Amino acid sequence: SAIRADGVREILGIQIGDSESLATWSDFFRGLKARGLKGVWWVISDSHAGLVEAARKQFQGVAWQRCQVHLMRNLLGHTPSRHRAEVAMQAKR
Repeated sequence: SAIRADGVREILGIQIGDSESLATWSDFFRGLKARGLKGVWWVISDSHAGLVEAARKQFQGVAWQRCQVHLMRNLLGHTPSRHRAEVAMQAKR
């Protein structure tokens, strides 16, 4: 999805792929560009290497940031249950 200038989130595309590889993401981004997507300056996503590399190759100069929701889920998924509340509170600071 993308956030328009008026602040509304908009789904840009959906595609089924066999993996989250560089080739799959590159194909997806090329399709968006062919439909007129331009001016991409920031990509926020999970940390799949194929997605990050494809974004950087398809959108020259784009900045990338790891999605904070995915980061928190990964962090808490590796945290013993007895410590999750404290770790979550500290991570949100």
